[in-house]
Amino acid sequence: MNNLQNLLQKTNNVPKWLPILFLCVALFGFADASYLTITHINNVTLPCYIVEGCDTVTTSKYSEIFGIPVSLLGALYYLSIIVLTTLFLDKKYIGAIYIASLLTPLGLVASSYFMIVMFGILKALCIYCIGSAISSTILFILGILYITRFHNNNAYEQKKEGGQEKTQKEKG
Repeated sequence: MNNLQNLLQKTNNVPKWLPILFLCVALFGFADASYLTITHINNVTLPCYIVEGCDTVTTSKYSEIFGIPVSLLGALYYLSIIVLTTLFLDKKYIGAIYIASLLTPLGLVASSYFMIVMFGILKALCIYCIGSAISSTILFILGILYITRFHNNNAYEQKKEGGQEKTQKEKG
């Protein structure tokens, strides 16, 4: 129960740029994955301006898991990050940005797998897929930055304050 209370605590110790950057990158990723999902569902040919192979990647057997477009799973991932980051920005709940940060390795692992499939197996390039992989990688870096620099500091400060309260009670 104490851990849940810690996650619901509010904080101002996180620099404003971090959740805003988190949100902007997640919005880009969401737009990209949503576009891929819509074109996949509607069987639309993707325009591929910079590289060739977008259709090869997005119509391959690797573009679905149990009939669900992987881009839809990506859109849901980015939407989760957006909702949690917005909750943090609005209410300052430390747990929201912490959970968003904990989700980022999922995006990184999924993107890494799909980059291996794209480059290694399909030998094709999809600029939209690369954009999503870059978004996932940036979110992962931001998540690690938050956990190592700010979340651990918040936990340390809370323990320190709690220890000072106990010491003052024992003295009094």
